[in-house]
Amino acid sequence: MELLRAICLGTNTRCASRTVSNYANALLRPLDLNVAQMTLLAVIAMRPEKTIAAMSENLMLSESTLTRNLTVLERRGLVRSEGGRGRRGKQVELTEEGVDLLERGVEVWRQFNDTLAAEIEPVLLENGRRFLTAVTDAAERLGAQAGASRGGDDD
Repeated sequence: MELLRAICLGTNTRCASRTVSNYANALLRPLDLNVAQMTLLAVIAMRPEKTIAAMSENLMLSESTLTRNLTVLERRGLVRSEGGRGRRGKQVELTEEGVDLLERGVEVWRQFNDTLAAEIEPVLLENGRRFLTAVTDAAERLGAQAGASRGGDDD
């Protein structure tokens, strides 16, 4: 593993992603949310007219992963959906309880982001953000050239 982490962009970004997600999940646990659910609540709040297919594309998640998390949120009464298959597809919106939980989640998210950022030297933090954007952009370009589809391997 040490050798892979020393030379492999994929391994390093995947390890970073999992470690950061685990930290965020620990902070969100008191709200009974995980990163995927928190992100989904935020996306629904920003664009409630989006269909599941559109959200899946935007979040780079498979529709099955998105639907699984959406089902959890629906069972908890945080979102409601209407519609179904077809041109417009199923559309979702936050309930009042969902809005309340999202507001509490945003405070946790700010704490998470601020605390994590404070642990990193400012210049390194900014360079790291630019680097991660560049890696993502390059992988998207190369994946499109290779015919890769979105939503293959999500957490």
